[in-house]
Amino acid sequence: MAIGSRSNRKIFGIVGSFQCTTTRRTDMTPEAIIQNRSMVAVSKAGALIFRNPVGNGWVGQFVSAYEKNGERFTVLKYATRTAYGLQVGSGDGIGLTPVTITDAHIGRKLGVFLSLEFKTEKGRIRPEQLIWQENIRRVGGIAEIVRSEDEAVEALKV
Repeated sequence: MAIGSRSNRKIFGIVGSFQCTTTRRTDMTPEAIIQNRSMVAVSKAGALIFRNPVGNGWVGQFVSAYEKNGERFTVLKYATRTAYGLQVGSGDGIGLTPVTITDAHIGRKLGVFLSLEFKTEKGRIRPEQLIWQENIRRVGGIAEIVRSEDEAVEALKV
């Protein structure tokens, strides 16, 4: 069974018509546990949040895969290096949280950009993450570094 296949996933939360799933893993890092629990918690609190992995890799036409000396190799034709995610320093969780406007916009919902960076108690914050956070806040978004699901839900309060 392939990792990530539908039959290998466990549904851990349903919010509206969205299903939050994760593969069953016993080797999750403490940060990944905080991230998963926080994403479910903020979803239940009304936010629409997405995982935002950032990195780079290779894309191309698959030719073959093999193992040699315990290592796995994949051969690609027309391989091109590509970046994914928003940008270096952007939050692990990206989305919108509904905010009800007052006075002139009473009853109208407004989606506020949400960026959550999940860290353990001892997790270090990189300078790029602080720059990202400052930029999001500067334009009225919510950008927080959270170390628990309670902190994640607290971040939604504008």
